[in-house]
Amino acid sequence: QERNAELREALEHQMATAEVLGIISRSPTDVQPVLDAIVASAARVCGIDDVALRLRDREVMVLRAKFGPIPIARVEVGIDEPEQAWMREHGTLHILDVRAQNEFPKLGSGASFRTFLAVPLRQQSELIGLLSARRNEVRPFTPAQIKLLETFADQAVIAIENVRLFNELKEALEQQTATSEILGVIASSPTDIQPVLDTIAQSAARVCGSDDATIRLIEEDTLSLVAHYGTIPPGMARRTLGSRTPSQEAIIHRRTVHIPALLAEAERFPDSAPIRDRRDPRGIRTFLATPLLRKGTAIGVINIRRTEVKPFSDKQVALLETFASQAVIAIENVR
Repeated sequence: QERNAELREALEHQMATAEVLGIISRSPTDVQPVLDAIVASAARVCGIDDVALRLRDREVMVLRAKFGPIPIARVEVGIDEPEQAWMREHGTLHILDVRAQNEFPKLGSGASFRTFLAVPLRQQSELIGLLSARRNEVRPFTPAQIKLLETFADQAVIAIENVRLFNELKEALEQQTATSEILGVIASSPTDIQPVLDTIAQSAARVCGSDDATIRLIEEDTLSLVAHYGTIPPGMARRTLGSRTPSQEAIIHRRTVHIPALLAEAERFPDSAPIRDRRDPRGIRTFLATPLLRKGTAIGVINIRRTEVKPFSDKQVALLETFASQAVIAIENVR
């Protein structure tokens, strides 16, 4: 009977891990179904009252998946709390009775559960999350159950890395396709700059994940709007050179200007109405401006904007600078 019970448990564990691997293979672009399956499988197979999975986001661990009735006191917990610091150094944390220990006071203070198990999610030795299990009664986890939780944690890391690699590959392919399309338009429009500028604006907005993109060229003492793509109204067709805006700052300093949170820097750009007025329907919150440079002289600017506070990545900044270079090549070809 003992051997049969062990065999049934091992079979259940294998089936559970196989199910998760199947979901990983079917969800190359979305990690959430995998995380949901992991917490549900862990609770079912290991007889756990409650399972939660957290992932690191900057300085906090954020709840990303949960299965079970025990309430979660905090959606976010700091990465430097005692139990996480312990796991960072020692690995899996198993507490028989949270009320009978003082080393982790936040676990024992007013807890409705008794036995606690937490398994770290590690990526290249770095703690990127944790998988925690709780029981309402004092009932320790068996070595086999602990090992299975650690396997589930490894599978979560695999799924996260797969999605990251897939998205990176997809992003690189999109960027290569976009730059190739622009080069094709440049080649097919040697005497007309407008199709190239329109294609660059559309590609910049789409590939960089912005709500819109605008291209302005310097004409005498004004910045003239020559191309726009996206949902944000582009604003005035002509703006006076010298106005204090992110675009003007990029032109003056001949470098890319990235403003992750515009409202926090409203005083820096007094001539930009969408920044100063929180009620402005355009609602611009993040701004990236790159000058169009010809032989070191600014001849215009390309801007991409977002209506939420969401900074652009280094790759997106570099890509916008590539688009700016392509615009300059096109303008020079036509000239």
